[in-house]
Amino acid sequence: MLSGVQTIRDGKYFDVRIRLQSVSADGKLTMALSTRDEGLDIYYTSNGTAPSLQSERYDGPIVLEKSATLRAVAYRDGVPASGVNERRLVVHKATGKSISLATPASPKYPPTNGAATLVNGVTGSASYADGQWVGAEGTDLEALIDDIADRYIDFAAVRGRTGPVGQLQ
Repeated sequence: MLSGVQTIRDGKYFDVRIRLQSVSADGKLTMALSTRDEGLDIYYTSNGTAPSLQSERYDGPIVLEKSATLRAVAYRDGVPASGVNERRLVVHKATGKSISLATPASPKYPPTNGAATLVNGVTGSASYADGQWVGAEGTDLEALIDDIADRYIDFAAVRGRTGPVGQLQ
């Protein structure tokens, strides 16, 4: 409750939404930033540092070709109007590839884009309800990724909401 009161006192009402616009078959992520108030200026970084007025000003989709931590903040007339929002993005050999599940995912964790959520490059938040999680209960989750058979994979990891749950080396 106190953090909400402090947010109101600070005048930071507008969260910056960081959204995956598209992912290409060659693994490029196109990201969009927005706020509820169109009159705000959004500044961002893609190297994980805190954004400021000296950072890149958002003026259209951001294309990422490698893993990044995208952080963004909104300003009104040079004064912060939001807190800093961030999204960790991971580009890997399967990013953007066609994927299917051999066993159905649990309906308790509905992913935004079905099985493709596993290869869209966007990491899930602390909330499994954010649409970036694919879960299974009482069964293994087996995914089949097309178009990577000719690639050498020397490491694969699986991450759960509370941390790594397995890896293959």
